[in-house]
Amino acid sequence: MPNKKERLEFFPFISVDELVGFAQGIINSEAPLFFINHKGIIFHKNASAEALKIINFRRKNTSFEEFVQQLIAENGSLPSNHVKEFLTEDLNTAYLANFLPFPDKKGYMVYCRDISAIHRKNVHYDTLLKLLKDAPFIELITDIKGNITWVNNAFIKNTGYSFDEVIGKQPGNILRGPETDLELFATIDAKIQNKETVNFVILNYRKNGEAFWVKIYGKPIYSDNEIFKGYHFIQFDITEQIEQQELQQDAISKYSASCAALKDGLLFEEADGKIGFVNKAFCKILELNSTPETLQKADFLKSIESADKLFPDKNVFKESVNNKKSKRRLQLGNIIKLTDGRYIKQDFYPLSQNDFYVGGLWRLSDVTVEKRYEELLSRNEEKFQKIINNMNLGLLEVSNNDEILFANKAFCDITGFDALELIGNKTSDLLVVADTERLITEKIEDRKQGKGDLYEIPIKDKNGKIKWLAISGLPLY
Repeated sequence: MPNKKERLEFFPFISVDELVGFAQGIINSEAPLFFINHKGIIFHKNASAEALKIINFRRKNTSFEEFVQQLIAENGSLPSNHVKEFLTEDLNTAYLANFLPFPDKKGYMVYCRDISAIHRKNVHYDTLLKLLKDAPFIELITDIKGNITWVNNAFIKNTGYSFDEVIGKQPGNILRGPETDLELFATIDAKIQNKETVNFVILNYRKNGEAFWVKIYGKPIYSDNEIFKGYHFIQFDITEQIEQQELQQDAISKYSASCAALKDGLLFEEADGKIGFVNKAFCKILELNSTPETLQKADFLKSIESADKLFPDKNVFKESVNNKKSKRRLQLGNIIKLTDGRYIKQDFYPLSQNDFYVGGLWRLSDVTVEKRYEELLSRNEEKFQKIINNMNLGLLEVSNNDEILFANKAFCDITGFDALELIGNKTSDLLVVADTERLITEKIEDRKQGKGDLYEIPIKDKNGKIKWLAISGLPLY
């Protein structure tokens, strides 16, 4: 403690009597009041300040003198009219310390104003920090200079730094590394300078040099009277998701190389509706005015809007590709006839990882030739069916097991059976006479060997009447 003479040297601008009167006012003041030199050493304080125990900016119990000396160590000195907020040890009272310099600049009078009422208008700051301390995600708070003033346990666990190692340092200086995107850092810093909310993904580094990806949300902090106080950041470790995306992208790239020349159109739609991969055939089938390269990461539905003209009912097609429920299940063989006469087959293969939907593969096949061939066969079959039905010769088609598959009108007229009565039954049950069963069995075996022949055989009609038929039998393949 300086002696009386040294103390008076701090007040050359007032008389001793004035100083005594002023000191008496200090003693009687209810607000904590300190007199300190430029090194932060207290040489006088009033009764209210005598028993004051506080929490400093490192959240540790300390004396006011230690608190001031830490401020000087952090800033080099105490600037004129410096203001600093602190809490009492019991966290119930908040003070604002006003550092008023002496005219000779050899010391300060520090007047501490009780601002607890202002603090209690919002959630208590320290209570909030206690709630966030054990949060599962990374939290940190910075001051107006961008220096860290507080971090939670998740930050310590994820980065490997201790609380004291990061306090007073800027996050970017301790967390960035060789592969961190410096341009992104500059963009973020510009937003922070403008006190904007920030939202970004970046590669950070732990104390041991290990890299990890984080999703960061940052929001400026303001006091009740709209004074900027710093930033509050929340970070989520998304390393696992990024690694999965990289593996998925690598697989898509390899798959793309092998699928680029396929005739079938292929498109991988990611879970967010973006195009992860598309080949030339897909663009050609839907007559898209884009290349696979320009469609990468584009919105799937918007990218195929130009194909609306190809679909008689474009809403049906859009519903088929936009139905979120249907995208969770396999869809195969959806045939669509286009307005230009072509046919395409639409297939969808949903992809999941750990029971989580990550996207799906669309496959479009031009099946115009196959479909037209089927239509031609169908038309010809109808023609032949009409010819067969109008023939005077009875025709009967049976399987290798003697089961009747088809009977024309002439055969039905001969036997008296209706076609529905014959189909599905065996000839041995309805038509064959007992003495001819062995012959029928031999003929069936001949058919299996590819042999054809001509023979006569008695049969019984629906009424049991015996009729002789001349049969020409040929195998079908």
